[in-house]
Amino acid sequence: MYRHLVDITLRAVPAVELAEWHRTGQQSLEAAGLRWHEEYPGSDTADALGMLTLAPDGGAPPWGLWQIVVDDEVIGDIGFHGPPDPEGSVEIGYNVVPARRRRGVATRAVALVVAEAAAAGARTVTAEVVGDNPGSAGALLSNGFQLVEQHGETAVWSRDA
Repeated sequence: MYRHLVDITLRAVPAVELAEWHRTGQQSLEAAGLRWHEEYPGSDTADALGMLTLAPDGGAPPWGLWQIVVDDEVIGDIGFHGPPDPEGSVEIGYNVVPARRRRGVATRAVALVVAEAAAAGARTVTAEVVGDNPGSAGALLSNGFQLVEQHGETAVWSRDA
């Protein structure tokens, strides 16, 4: 049986910090009083850094990367693929270190970031789940997302912000 861990904090990573992290491969968290979990960051985070630093706003909050923090430890991240499109739609992506999965962390992080999207004016939030990933699909279902498209191994989920 798993303990459901939902007491998380999201930390918006400033655009200047994203750029430096992408450039050097290291992130300074001392000023924030945080540390990385030994399994963080993963390859998905590196991909997100590259994508966000190329965005017109450089990944500036709220449309950038948010680190998932539990007990002063970064255990994953969630964020946007950029600002909303002209129709007000924004896509999210997220990951949690393997040691902290299946405890409600992603579910809670999705809820928090959807609220941020709504507060910042997004109208629709989408997410893609690649392959067989019932945990990710469950986090989306728990937050009111509906499966709207299937492209081979990729499922596209959506909900109103």
